[in-house]
Amino acid sequence: MNDSKANISFWDLNRTVSCDALVIGAGFSGLRIALLLKKERHNWNIVVVDRLPIGAAASTRNAGFACFGSPSEILADLRTLGPDRCRNLLERRIRGVNRLRAEMHAARLEPGEFGGYEVFFADHPEFQEHVYDQLDRVNDLLSDMLPASGTYAEVAIDKFQMRFSPSALYTASEFQLNPADLHMYYTRTAEDAGVQILRGIDVRDFTEENAGWSVGTSEGVIRCKRVVYCGNGGNLSADMNPPVDPARGQILITNELDALQWRGNFHICEGYYYFRNFGKRVLLGGARHLDKPGEQTDDLGQSQHIQNHLEHVLKQLLLPNKSYLVERRWSGTMGFRRDASKEVVVDAPARNFWSLYGYGGMGVALHTEATETLLNRILND
Repeated sequence: MNDSKANISFWDLNRTVSCDALVIGAGFSGLRIALLLKKERHNWNIVVVDRLPIGAAASTRNAGFACFGSPSEILADLRTLGPDRCRNLLERRIRGVNRLRAEMHAARLEPGEFGGYEVFFADHPEFQEHVYDQLDRVNDLLSDMLPASGTYAEVAIDKFQMRFSPSALYTASEFQLNPADLHMYYTRTAEDAGVQILRGIDVRDFTEENAGWSVGTSEGVIRCKRVVYCGNGGNLSADMNPPVDPARGQILITNELDALQWRGNFHICEGYYYFRNFGKRVLLGGARHLDKPGEQTDDLGQSQHIQNHLEHVLKQLLLPNKSYLVERRWSGTMGFRRDASKEVVVDAPARNFWSLYGYGGMGVALHTEATETLLNRILND
């Protein structure tokens, strides 16, 4: 008698919910598209479902960077994607960052305007030299997307008292945010607009009907005219699952440090490492490139190998000769397209069924633009 279904009442098991639009996924994208749809279609009954509780999904488990790509990451994208696709990707990220900044100001969620740095390991000077040699190419690409003050410039970081190369690259165009605050704002605004948000609902199957869809869930059936999937990949029936693989990002954060000498977003090695301040704390994450097969998982635990490596970087490079405590560790799941492309996909795998996926770790930057594209598709299909 341990079957969880056995503990559901007859009434709940046979519950039927009806709505005009069912949004699957209550993260940034799901909540935002629900809110956008409600603004455009006031009379629609919109329901958002998520199988996870607040705090267990990607939107509130990221590092809180609103960024578009460090110079070494942009150079890597130029190599793999080519100039046209790389430009398109950067344009979308930068528009998304700027839109999010404006919306946060309007909502009085003040972003941390400390800019972003790419820093370099001192014992790999050849990598830094390569990036510096190609910096004009990166800035030429960015020049018609950002003001001159927003492109990358060389700066000295000796005063930060870190053990990286004393020279770094800086842009004023990035900012920081508290992901939980943004998520709560989306949740509260959507509920105030009349959107119903249901958590602990595991979607099981879909049956197409004349008037829309019958969606089987762990808590009964939802009948809806439209389905909008914003679930970061996976957790749907095989024929509806988007072609996305999970990638785990591990993070740790310290106690408050009185002597912290720097503020801002920092990126290392094509963005595979990232760190920032949160007030007087240091947040550090990444290093999944050390074990990509092992980190291709949606398990929210940590691996000792990567945690040990992150602690080594923290102790030896970020906070040398300083006392600190690691107060908390956690992991989040990113969704990467299986074909290795980095473009976000807005797809319609069936009639009155839309999917949004493929953020590739850039959901904070991309979700505002992507949900506007999704809105237009839903309203015009």
